[in-house]
Amino acid sequence: DVSFDDSSMLHVTDHHNNRIQVLDQGGKYVREYGQRGSDLGQLDRPIFIHVDHGYVYVSEWYSHCVSVFTTSGRFVRTIGRLGSGPGELSGSRGVIVDTDGFV
Repeated sequence: DVSFDDSSMLHVTDHHNNRIQVLDQGGKYVREYGQRGSDLGQLDRPIFIHVDHGYVYVSEWYSHCVSVFTTSGRFVRTIGRLGSGPGELSGSRGVIVDTDGFV
């Protein structure tokens, strides 16, 4: 999955390498962030991505959560955990932020 930030940089989920790659407008590699793992700030099969107001929301297939980073790649927080109750996720397959800032 891909999403552009406010600087027109493209953030790309690299599912099998458990990272986010950042490319410029011409498709040239700029940087990457994330690494495989289940600790805070690590990624476990990132599958969908959404960039909104300077934050990158990454839906993770195996960790059953959404990790939030700044567009520079600094980890901010995790949303959700495995389960079927309020605030819990199971194999999350997408992420979007609405106009009120709700994820």
